[in-house]
Amino acid sequence: MTRVTEVTAEQVLCAVLLLVLPWGSFLIRRRQKRRGLPVFALVGAAYWWYFAIGLFWLERELRIGRASVQAFQVDDVTGAMWLAFVGVVCLWAGMRVQVPFLAPSRQLELSNHPTTWPYVRLILVAGTLGSVIPGSNRLLGEDGRNIMIILISIVPMVALMLLLRRCLVETEKSSRLDRTILSIYFPIRIVIGLASGWLGSALSLGLVCGAMYLLIRRKLPWTLVALSAAAVLFLQVGKMQFRDTYWNAGTEGSLVEKATFWVNGSASKWSEALNSGSSDSARGLSTETLDRTSLLPQVAHVLDLTPSQVPFQDGQTYSYLAITLIPRFLWPDKPSVNDANHYYQVTFGLSTAKDVNSVNIGVGCLAEAYINFGWSGVVGIMFAIGILLGIYQRILDVRNSSTFILAIGIALLPGIMGIEAQMAAYVGGIIQQVFLTILVFLPVVQRGSAWRLAGQPKPGPAPVAGRLRVRPN
Repeated sequence: MTRVTEVTAEQVLCAVLLLVLPWGSFLIRRRQKRRGLPVFALVGAAYWWYFAIGLFWLERELRIGRASVQAFQVDDVTGAMWLAFVGVVCLWAGMRVQVPFLAPSRQLELSNHPTTWPYVRLILVAGTLGSVIPGSNRLLGEDGRNIMIILISIVPMVALMLLLRRCLVETEKSSRLDRTILSIYFPIRIVIGLASGWLGSALSLGLVCGAMYLLIRRKLPWTLVALSAAAVLFLQVGKMQFRDTYWNAGTEGSLVEKATFWVNGSASKWSEALNSGSSDSARGLSTETLDRTSLLPQVAHVLDLTPSQVPFQDGQTYSYLAITLIPRFLWPDKPSVNDANHYYQVTFGLSTAKDVNSVNIGVGCLAEAYINFGWSGVVGIMFAIGILLGIYQRILDVRNSSTFILAIGIALLPGIMGIEAQMAAYVGGIIQQVFLTILVFLPVVQRGSAWRLAGQPKPGPAPVAGRLRVRPN
């Protein structure tokens, strides 16, 4: 009823199926009262958003270079929707596979030492200050840039999750200091995110906080979801004006000035669109926001050119996944994880070779699997990703995992939800992030036998030698 382009019954069927899979999974988990985070429901909902929203509310155009052209037809749109549906089904099947894996034991937990929580608060404050200092991500040089990014992003996010969980669970025991720190941290973190020019940092904050609330209170934070969606819709229209002013023109300003400029710029555009009396103006701003969160045009474009013009790559783009596991201080000149994105951009004509350093466009693991192996690659790769996500979901089971591991898992959730990233960026940096986070928190973590094989029973009391006779009552 609200579509801007014509859709076929087959396309509507795919969109409905994409919605039924995650929503039905969430309802089943809630009815069965399962503990833990509904990872498949979240990731499946992301696939529905990235494909179904563009099906109904976006024009059938893809920006190639600097011109918008009619880049795909009805058959390509239908194929892209079926590709998404098959990928999500394979994802679901992979997550149901029970494979032996190392699950975190409760022994890998924060210690009860009096210095534990002051140390956690210190990490949160230090990481926040590090993100404010200009050039802090290069304090260790270019070779240590990834390490600094983890130290000022993932590590303080883990500290935030630990403090937030303490306030949600231990309402009476949590100190007033923790609540004060959180009440000060949230507005500062939002201002820092806006001043950086990246909307994703503020959105990630809402995502991880909502996930922790869902995990502990077992309720969807609908208010937080609505506020996050409204903030993205409102702020997206002023992002390019902000970047032209502070990135391209090199204008200087404080954090508050930059954040205020972005908010005022977005408010001005929305005010002009609403006061114009034309629905096309408001629809144009909404389309500008939705276009940034849609993979449908790109995937349809891939189906149009592969393999008729671009041959299957037979795993070439996955070579960057192995490269990411090698630390840069051991290989200073190793290729960037974005090289797989650059190949896609240039080969499929989205940008020129000289523009790839300033523009980074990903097509997602789903389309990347098709680029490499066709439909068989979609089935195999998405099934393998489902196995990994199944392990991730079982780690986030509050009955088996420690508070520390739960905090790490939720801090990684924005990367898990980033389905527009290709394989090298999607899973390549997780090992480094987890290892460095554990290393930072090691002084306040109980050490010992921290890992056990999944399904292996906990050791019981030692057996008694000889045979025992049952004494009658």
